Amino acid sequence: MKQFSKSTLIVILMMILIVVAAGVTGLGVYFQLGKNFKSSKEILEKEILDLKETLARLQEELQSLQNSKDKTANFKTYINQKDNYSLKYPPGEWYVTSSEEGLVITNFKYTNQKPGELTSAQVKIVISVEKHRSNLPLQDFILSTPELGEYDPKLTQVDLEKAMAIRASFEGSWGPMTVLYATYKENLYKLTAYHQVKHQETVNLILDSLRFQN
Repeated sequence: MKQFSKSTLIVILMMILIVVAAGVTGLGVYFQLGKNFKSSKEILEKEILDLKETLARLQEELQSLQNSKDKTANFKTYINQKDNYSLKYPPGEWYVTSSEEGLVITNFKYTNQKPGELTSAQVKIVISVEKHRSNLPLQDFILSTPELGEYDPKLTQVDLEKAMAIRASFEGSWGPMTVLYATYKENLYKLTAYHQVKHQETVNLILDSLRFQN
């Protein structure tokens, strides 16, 4: 069976909604004008009710598809005016804290916990911004860094709209780690996440939500 993309399904559902809505309106108007229907009044009323129920169900499915397109739709947004970027993070028990390490996003109240002190349920993301002084392509630069060169990381290219980034996932000395590197204008943005494998999807969503303001 042919599989359609979400965007295609949304277009198809919207077309069906238009047809169903037109059918509901047309039947209602036609009925009100007192035309001669072959069906009885009761049958027509049932058909209109069925069409309205179908319309409501299709609207729910369309809304569900639209929401599923962006898994960060209900995330909060942090904006850093000084360093010219924004980042999304989940609602609920997530915190943004300034520390000596830089800006830190955690799913617990951060009190300078080091990576080795984190529990399996905790996620810690450290954000640093500095002048980018290397002339190497970003991937070569990443592989040349001491903290990644020895770990054979899995590299994934990420489109940040105004810039391209590379996400590196690997097993670090403290356990699973994911680091996003992005260059924009003269700066190097580095987002380092310490987490367990079960948090990988959430971590990726946060890191990949990095956007530049201008």
